[in-house]
Amino acid sequence: MAKYLGMRKEIKEVSRHKIGEYLKSLREEKGISTYQMTKEHGIRFEAIQAIEEGSSNYTIDNFLTYISAIDCYFYLANRDGKHLDHDDLIAKMEGGEEKEKKKTY
Repeated sequence: MAKYLGMRKEIKEVSRHKIGEYLKSLREEKGISTYQMTKEHGIRFEAIQAIEEGSSNYTIDNFLTYISAIDCYFYLANRDGKHLDHDDLIAKMEGGEEKEKKKTY
């Protein structure tokens, strides 16, 4: 039998919920209201709610708008330690090259 490489449904749900809680706490620490996010960044209240509650019905566009609105960024890491952070991703999209990075923790 092939090894199952995907995340179990329960782990995905817990992960989404924890990420949503964390993002909400960052938004609140910065004093940014959901009203501000809808008016200044064009993200719908339902999308904010879905992200913060850990729902599975939001798009990557909404997620990227959300983290931009709260002045945060993210990075993706391979298990081998190489990662691509938000700034590198933007540079790559603009035709530049990202720098290979290793974990430092």
